[in-house]
Amino acid sequence: MMTLLPATLAKPIMQDGEVIAQIVLDLTVYLPSTSVAQLAYLVDWYKRICPPDRWVRYAIAETLGWDDVRQPNLTRQGDAAAMAGEPMPFLAPVRTRIQAGRPFDVLFWDGRETDVYTFSLRQIRNEKRELHAFLRVTVPPATDPLVLIEAARDLADRIEFLSGHGGFAFGYRPKKKFDAFSKIYPLARRYWGIDVEDLNGTLPLMKNAIKSPNWLTMIGAGLAQSEAVAKAVQLPQAHPLVKVERRANGMLLRVGDAPVVGDRHRPTPELDAMTALGTALAPLIVRDHPSFSGDGFIDHDNTNAWFHRFDDPDGWS
Repeated sequence: MMTLLPATLAKPIMQDGEVIAQIVLDLTVYLPSTSVAQLAYLVDWYKRICPPDRWVRYAIAETLGWDDVRQPNLTRQGDAAAMAGEPMPFLAPVRTRIQAGRPFDVLFWDGRETDVYTFSLRQIRNEKRELHAFLRVTVPPATDPLVLIEAARDLADRIEFLSGHGGFAFGYRPKKKFDAFSKIYPLARRYWGIDVEDLNGTLPLMKNAIKSPNWLTMIGAGLAQSEAVAKAVQLPQAHPLVKVERRANGMLLRVGDAPVVGDRHRPTPELDAMTALGTALAPLIVRDHPSFSGDGFIDHDNTNAWFHRFDDPDGWS
């Protein structure tokens, strides 16, 4: 069952004739570590989601921009990998970085401006020299939700993870971040089911905390035994829309069969269920997040209120 976007959200957000933001269907997972084996699995996992005609471009730290996956511009390591018959030789420098415990980027993009398929697997090092990694995929919002459910299940059974979330999200052009967030702000005030994403601020905080719940909420084994999760597991008794699945490496919680935009002006039972889930998980939700960009979040200084909109609605209303 797909959710049709309201007219105000169905069209991309434009400025000066270019797309600066749009609604996407997103799955973001925070990882405790990365390995070469994980890289191989995750790229193959994404290729099962991404249609062949959308498997078009890639970028890594060693490239100057986007290259064609069919005619990659190989580095010296890539040439050697190709000679040795290794799969995807253009990822050879990434494998070297992973083995050395260094930061890396692996990006795939279908080259389109709207209704995009994207893949981001990144590892960063913060000022304390700590490594933080995440996976993020986006697909067009009209994609069958079962695709994302099955993808999340497979991932939760195959690799260790800290936490994750999936559903509708605001995608935006990074070079237009301030302008995009300025336009996202009033929409986020109304549509509580759409995630606001700024991984630069969020990723370093995800070792011991989670982001606010979404349509899909993933809880890794490290947090699965917490009192907050125990409360969340009991929610289906009072809120049948909340579904709880125990997977090999953690838990997958879901609110209904498809994501919703969570319109505060036209509330639905899904919004009540997400409020209950957010209230149960509140002790785990990040509280010291730096401000999102854009004049709305900055002027009102209420980024952390957005993270706690479900367990403290008055703070974001």
